Amino acid sequence: MKYLTAIFCIVFACSFQTAMASSVSMQLEFDGLSVSDPSVLELDGATITHGDGGKIFVYESGAFGMPAPGGFCALQQIGRNPPNCKSDATLVFDNPVSDLSFETFFVSGGDQANVSIIIDGIDVPDINITSNQVVDLSAWVGITELRFIDASGASDAGLAYGRFTYSLAVIPLPAMMPPFAFVLFFLSFGRFRRNRRLLRGSMRPS
Repeated sequence: MKYLTAIFCIVFACSFQTAMASSVSMQLEFDGLSVSDPSVLELDGATITHGDGGKIFVYESGAFGMPAPGGFCALQQIGRNPPNCKSDATLVFDNPVSDLSFETFFVSGGDQANVSIIIDGIDVPDINITSNQVVDLSAWVGITELRFIDASGASDAGLAYGRFTYSLAVIPLPAMMPPFAFVLFFLSFGRFRRNRRLLRGSMRPS
């Protein structure tokens, strides 16, 4: 039984490690949300919240040149008509993500922002953005939250964010079941034979 238990543990560890190595690519979709500038924007995979309770402007694909699958900006409405995109926002993922990247749009003049990366409540050093660019965060694993802090000048309009892509770790349970079933069978069979021997021994006449 000791040997069977050891085999079971080895198979379990190998199967679990293989399963955890698998991942699936995802992206945040902003098209077809049927929302009108909410303060809290719920997406499939994440929630975006305006920093001071203002409105989030949703860019669908093609709007103002925003590519698929769309994006957003945090509107600042004080003293501006139309409002600009100079407010802060927080993006919280439903599950920790890896291989994360996104793009910034409509940056001009003195537009800039600082992006904080949060991993399980720990704040990673900020990234400063001053141009339209792809922000590659694939060096960090298990990102749970992004905080967008606008730092644009008084006469600037702010910037927008879109094309969020990332990976989620997945456990393919069907692929893990055969080795578990195989080992469990032998564990059960070994216990059955042991109990049978004990039963035979107890039935022998003294």
